Amino acid sequence: MRLLLPLLLISCGRDGGVDCAAADDFTPCALDEAADGTAMCLLGACTAVPDCEDCASTQYVPVPDTLLATCYDASDDPEIPCPAEVGTDACADTPYCGQDAQYGWDATHDRSERFDLVDPDGEAVVTDTVTGLVWQGCSVGQDPGCAGEAFRGTWHDARGACERSTWGGHDDWVLPDVYALQSITDFSTTSPAIDLTVFRNAPHLHPDDSESWWKECTWSSTDRADDDSIAWATMVNSGDVLLGSGIPFHSHDKIADGWEGCYARCMRAETRPTHARWVRAGTVDEPVWIDTMGQRMWPACSVGQAGPDCSGEATQLPWVEALAACEALSWGGFDDWRLANQLELRSLVDVRVRQPAIEAERFPNTPTYDGVDDLRAQYWSATARWYQTFALYVSFLDGGSHFYRQEEGRHVRCVRGDIPRKSTSEGETP
Repeated sequence: MRLLLPLLLISCGRDGGVDCAAADDFTPCALDEAADGTAMCLLGACTAVPDCEDCASTQYVPVPDTLLATCYDASDDPEIPCPAEVGTDACADTPYCGQDAQYGWDATHDRSERFDLVDPDGEAVVTDTVTGLVWQGCSVGQDPGCAGEAFRGTWHDARGACERSTWGGHDDWVLPDVYALQSITDFSTTSPAIDLTVFRNAPHLHPDDSESWWKECTWSSTDRADDDSIAWATMVNSGDVLLGSGIPFHSHDKIADGWEGCYARCMRAETRPTHARWVRAGTVDEPVWIDTMGQRMWPACSVGQAGPDCSGEATQLPWVEALAACEALSWGGFDDWRLANQLELRSLVDVRVRQPAIEAERFPNTPTYDGVDDLRAQYWSATARWYQTFALYVSFLDGGSHFYRQEEGRHVRCVRGDIPRKSTSEGETP
């Protein structure tokens, strides 16, 4: 952490034995008995985080990494050694430095550490070691060992199957919300975009059915903001989050009228936090929001905007310039920002609202579709694909995600948090 300016962060009381000056951010600590709410270490201080009744209805677990460990450029042979060293001045001046594969949990852990699999010969149960969420290792409809054909049908049948399930000796299974569902996406692969070493025999038709990449989906429990007859789903091929798909295109209506419906994977119900999600830091003119649930820090403004109300026009940049803009950013007392990866960026989506699908009080003047420029509200992530020079983006029009060619312009929002990958000149991964 490189701290440049004073922060608008207030702490109080004692730390209950935790040395917050040395502890990681978000470590629980203890305040005076008279203090209300939760307390955690934030920027070196034991900080009060007040209680809130409706703060956990969006992202509510730490944002996991994407499992992507390869760097790409926009050439015909896109895989490249990860360039320069992130967190240095040289990174901002080096094309393609600062992308997803150079940061995060994946930088310091073997991917085999991400999930714990119990009872691999029976009803497999998978625990995500980063988020703490617990999953059925097999899709709904499959036998123990994940044999057999997976269920594909209506949202109502999918939800009912999870709620009736006693898989692995548990009876508290639910259909996951869209944030939880996308958290197990493996962005290093496609068809299916999930880790097959733990989620064995995950259903997919592609490439045998060449059009299935646009048709296969997995239900979430999350409704469209303005129409509760439609639900969000992730796409099996890519992990994209969409409200509709198919050839021909159709909405993800819950009754699956005229189309096959989606697959389903169940998750054990979680007790959601009741403390406030957001704590303000930064400076008066350059506000920063600390996400106590996702465990990241965000500038209130998009690149190109300024001031407490984020005035001005958010810049649209090609992907390689978006990477550089975040690496070079100095904002709110920090200069170690980076371009957010796909899961981080989508953690900001508030699916309860549309146009823009983000908390406007904290992220003011977020651009949305103006009836002319259909790229407005779309933000680059640091997550790239190995084919057709694609990188992934999130649309804050409604909260969906997709991909497009890196030379296209998109808006840019930076993030800080997690550990950078130490690159080498040969592009080796430690």
